[in-house]
Amino acid sequence: MRLKVLTELVLNDNPPLGGSLPFWLGNFSANLERIHLGFCSFSGGIPESLLYLKSLKYLDLENNLLSGNLVDFQQPLVFLNLASNQFTGTLPCFAASVQSLTVLNLSNNSIVGGLPACIASFQALTHLNLSRNHLKYRIYSRLVFSEKLVVLDLSNNDLSGPIPSKIAETTEKLGLVFLDLSHNQFSGEIPLKITELKSLQALFLSHNLLSGEIPSRIGNLTYLQVIDLSHNSLS
Repeated sequence: MRLKVLTELVLNDNPPLGGSLPFWLGNFSANLERIHLGFCSFSGGIPESLLYLKSLKYLDLENNLLSGNLVDFQQPLVFLNLASNQFTGTLPCFAASVQSLTVLNLSNNSIVGGLPACIASFQALTHLNLSRNHLKYRIYSRLVFSEKLVVLDLSNNDLSGPIPSKIAETTEKLGLVFLDLSHNQFSGEIPLKITELKSLQALFLSHNLLSGEIPSRIGNLTYLQVIDLSHNSLS
């Protein structure tokens, strides 16, 4: 098959579609920018041809049966959604996408290891969802995400240690809107820097090992709509 001018392939929400992703998927069009194959029944790994497809910008393979070690892509992606599969291994740095990636969703897989510091180096990232994996260890204390990040979900892992004192940059008009660190093993106090995230609308820190006083300055988060600090040892 060779559809030389094809730029977008949309086959999502077709559960009968299954088996291995064909190798030719990354070969039949040098102009293919968008692939949407979510909510099907594909299994096995991601074909190597997709990892090197230079034109590829958007890849959505959510909710399939894909497996194997998570591997790095060699092209500058803008959107990558591999959520709700069976991927294992550690988290790659996606070095080729440092300046381009805006959405990274790897939730509900079996990714292990720690959160690499390189994950905060994305310059355009707005949405990062690594929830429901097997991430563990402490988060690097100097890890700081860009003010462009609006959604950060690390919930339902086994991350431990203190919450980084400054987890994201913020400005008057930019900054985190949604922060979910719930269902981990974070300990220590709630960092005061969280109260400086002026755009924050939802804050979830429940089911951790947090202690100390709840910062009164949380009351200054004028856009905050939902806050859940339950199941800790806060006072």
